[in-house]
This record gives sequence, C-alpha cells and structure tokens, in this order.
Amino acid sequence: MHLIKAMTHNRQRDVRRTCVQALRAPFSQMTLVMLGKRLRDKDDEIRRQTYLKLARCKVGVESFPSREQRMLIIKEGLTDQSQGVREACMEFLRPSMTADGVDENGAEKRVLISDLSYLFKLIDCKLLFVKEYYIQIPFIIMRFVFALAGESDLVVAQYLESLFTKLRASAGLEDLPMPEEITFEEILFLRIAFEFSKLYRVDRSVEYIEHLEKLTPSFEDYSEIFQRLQSSASRLVFSEWVKYSLQLAIEDEVTRRNLVSLMFTYIG
Repeated sequence: MHLIKAMTHNRQRDVRRTCVQALRAPFSQMTLVMLGKRLRDKDDEIRRQTYLKLARCKVGVESFPSREQRMLIIKEGLTDQSQGVREACMEFLRPSMTADGVDENGAEKRVLISDLSYLFKLIDCKLLFVKEYYIQIPFIIMRFVFALAGESDLVVAQYLESLFTKLRASAGLEDLPMPEEITFEEILFLRIAFEFSKLYRVDRSVEYIEHLEKLTPSFEDYSEIFQRLQSSASRLVFSEWVKYSLQLAIEDEVTRRNLVSLMFTYIG
C-alpha cells in the first residue's frame, strides 16, 4: 500500500518511476487503476516505463475493467507527444491484436488475429457520438492496425471481405447459413477502414487497393443489405451502413441517382 501511495502522490519523478519498476505481478484491480493513472503522468519517461511494465508483465488493455479507461489508454498512448511513449504503447497493445503464427517460409512469427475489430469491441464506441474527445479513436486504432499489418495489409482487406460476406448472407445474397448479426463495432470498423484507405491510399499496397475495389457492392446488393438492416438491425448498425454509402466512389450516374433516391425514400 505504501508503494502505491508513493507511486501516486510523490512529487519526485525518480520516486514514482522506482515505484512503478518495483511493482510485481499479478496486479490487483486497485493497482491497475493506479498504474493507469501513471500512464497519464506528466513525465514522459514514467509514462513510457509504465506501458513497458504492463507489457513485460503480460497485462493487456482488456485487463482494465472500465471501457472508458481503455479508450483513454489507447487514445492518449497512441497519440502521445513523445515518440518513445507511442512506441511503448504499441508494444503494450500488440499482444491483444496478434497471435502466434508462421510466415510463408514456415518460420514462427506473430500475426494479426482474425477479428481485427477486437479493439473496437473492448471500448465503448457509443461514446464516440457523445464525447467529442473520443471522436478520433477509430482512426487512431485503424492506423495502429495497419502499422501492425505492415506490408501484409492484404489481410485487412480479407477481413473486410468477411464482413461483406456476413452482410450479404444476412440479406439472402449468399447461399450460406444465416450468420450471426453483424455488430456495431464490426460495421464501424468496415466504414472507418474504407475512409482511412481513401485518405491514405498512397500508403497501401497495390494488392490491397485492388482487393478493396472488388468489395464495393453493386447498387442492387447495397439496396438489399440496406433494407435488411433497416428492418432488423439496431439503429447504430443501420446508421453506419448509411454512412458507409456516403463515401463510396461511384462513377456511374444512374447508380448515384438510385442511391440518392434510396436515401430520400428512407428519410421520407
């Protein structure tokens, strides 16, 4: 208890840093809360050391009980003014988004997990529409996901394809068993991924861009999914599908007019 008190209240940064280094896992919930506060310490090195301490002790962001606290950890760590802190935060978050795998030569390596929207599901995405402070979090997470993917960004496009398959199957456009309903976090990830890719197209591989362009649904398919989500999905899921349509690059004039007509019919 004395160690926690000194780590939290002592004015000397060397004392606070020593306390962080002296803590031993496993951590109680109270200790995690106090460590979370050190992730916002005014001293860059203490913030960096705290992220690395958690990473070394195999404590993931999911260990923190509050969804909003996880949002703060992700947002402030990945956008910290100190590059060292940003890199330490990425090291801390990496195990949550990767798993043991092998490369094309059979050598062991860490690979992205199958559910790339996992971090979205760990936080309270509904707060994105309530608190302006959090509005950039989806883009911050997306930048992190692509940083992890590196030159293997095609895996992100393949995940997006799996989400489209789920949407198409739910609308009866695929001869597949009825899938689980797509979640708000999954369709939010889909929309943000397309917007992010549009903004940073130059950073993406040719294979990724080509794969993404093939995923754009026809108006007929979009309309079927639109009607399916409007009638049965949550308001948040449906609104994300509508937002997705607003950034589609549709060259065909008839398709654009049909899409606008569909929107006006819904609004009316």
